[in-house]
Amino acid sequence: MIMKIITDFLLLLLLWKSTISAIMTTRGSYYQNFLLFALINSYICLSFNYIMVKYNYIDRNYIPLTRFGYFIQKIANSFIDIKTEIFTYTWILLLFLLPYTISYIIVGLFGYAVKIKLSKPIKYFVIFCSKSFITVIGLSIGSILSSLIFGFHTQLTLYHAIIAISVELILLNTVIILFYLFVSEDFLSKINNPYLKKVDSFFCRNVTPQSIPPSKHTSPKN
Repeated sequence: MIMKIITDFLLLLLLWKSTISAIMTTRGSYYQNFLLFALINSYICLSFNYIMVKYNYIDRNYIPLTRFGYFIQKIANSFIDIKTEIFTYTWILLLFLLPYTISYIIVGLFGYAVKIKLSKPIKYFVIFCSKSFITVIGLSIGSILSSLIFGFHTQLTLYHAIIAISVELILLNTVIILFYLFVSEDFLSKINNPYLKKVDSFFCRNVTPQSIPPSKHTSPKN
C-alpha cells in the first residue's frame, strides 16, 4: 500500500515537473498549440465512440455489429497504427542518412569530402514522428475516457483512468520538448564538438574553395 502511494505520488510529480518543463522550454505557445491538437483528437475520438455506440454500429466491447461499423473501425485503427508510421519515417530517414554518411566516409578517407549537414533530415523525421505521436496520444486519451464513460473493453476505474492519462500527458510533454529542441531550436546544427570538428577537418583536408562546385544560387561574375 505504501509503495503504491509513493509510486502514484512520483508519477504525479513527474507529470507536474514535465508539464512545467515543457511550458517553460517552449515558452508556452508551442505547448498550447500541441496540447490543443491532442485534445481535439481526444474530443473527436470520444464523440466518434459515442455515435458508434448510440447507433449500434459497435457494441460496448468495441466489436462491429454492422458492415459500416467494421469499415469505420478499420479506418479508425489506421490512425493509431503508429508502428507502421514510425517504421516508414525511419526508412525514409535512413534513405537519406546512410548513403550520405557512407559516401562522406569513403571520399573523406582521401580528404575530399564535403561537409555534411544531417540536421535537416533529422528535423523532418522529428516533425513527422511528433505528429504521429501526438495524434495517437490524443486518441488514446479519448479512448480512455470512452472506456470510462461507455465501458469499452474493460470496466476501467476512475483511478486507473487518471493514471493512464497521466502517463499519456508525460509522453506528450516529452514529445513537445523534443520537437521544440530539434525543430525550432535546431540544436543539432549548433553542436560544436571539438572531436567532430577534427574528424571533419581530416575528411575535408584536401578540399579547396576551387574544388567546391559553385552554388546554383551564386550569381555569375561580370
